[in-house]
Amino acid sequence: MLALTALCLTACTRGGTHSVHATPPSKTAASSTASSPASPTALSPDFAAQAARNKAAAQADVARLVADFRLPPGSVEVSGKAYPGLGGVGPSTRPYFAMAARYWRVPLAFSAMHAWPTDHLPNGLTLEETSAGSGGGPETRGYTFLAGADPLAPLNNSAEFAVFGQASGAGAIWYVTAGEIWYDPTPGLVHRSGAKVHIDAAGPCAPSLAPAGDVKNSAPGLSDALLPSGPATGALICTYGGANGGAFHRLVRHSSLTASAATMLAREARQLNVGRSQDDSFRSCPLDDGSVSIVAFAIGGDSVDLWVHNRGCQNVDNGQILAAYSNFTLPQ
Repeated sequence: MLALTALCLTACTRGGTHSVHATPPSKTAASSTASSPASPTALSPDFAAQAARNKAAAQADVARLVADFRLPPGSVEVSGKAYPGLGGVGPSTRPYFAMAARYWRVPLAFSAMHAWPTDHLPNGLTLEETSAGSGGGPETRGYTFLAGADPLAPLNNSAEFAVFGQASGAGAIWYVTAGEIWYDPTPGLVHRSGAKVHIDAAGPCAPSLAPAGDVKNSAPGLSDALLPSGPATGALICTYGGANGGAFHRLVRHSSLTASAATMLAREARQLNVGRSQDDSFRSCPLDDGSVSIVAFAIGGDSVDLWVHNRGCQNVDNGQILAAYSNFTLPQ
């Protein structure tokens, strides 16, 4: 009968902000026409360089955590192939996840291992909570630790650190592992096919979105940022119904924003995380009934539309790039 213990570290993702200066073309007339998706312009090479630095920092961080964990004297490293079920964690296939792991035969009774990690933590970890239980199976105990942000890559997630133990004769086998999601600032691209719609900030709202499934924009720089820089002189919010029935994707309400309110909302949109690694995690989202809003901003002579999922995971996009899990709240 196996007995397991788990020690884990968790932390929340923190997002980044990306903005560019756009040269305003002449203002176009209001339209709601279907078109093929626009081809995004080349992405900034700075994104790739920052992503490489963040990845290297994450790899160094997890390697340090595993190496700095002080083991009981007499511990011997062993191959993990003999213990495929220990910890239930294998090599990660997630593209933005750095991981380090080692297996050890430890000359401590399994019952004695619970106190060891709290007394021999890697630098930067602090104990948050402990837990214990059986769940109808073998005894398990866990310790949760929190680490500070990585100073070399502050937009990375804080690393996870865990130790799993399995009784083995008079001693135990420990699986020591650390993982960290590193932040890739390269904007996540929209891959929706089909018709797109454009609504001018001066109005009117299209009475229905059908058959469009996204917005189109002609302003430059929108492959690097959701909106151009600069103050907004106004905005139009067009909200379309969700769920089933005849109201689906039909206009249910609209409102206009003053310059100050539009500028504040544009500032919030620019703070959304468009880095594509934002989507590299499991999420639980509320019900998505299909309702959407289009926010048309007047910025520097351009009319720039955002497509906003009102419910569910609340992605926001400009037809070229998107901010996943945005929690972007529109004024009512």
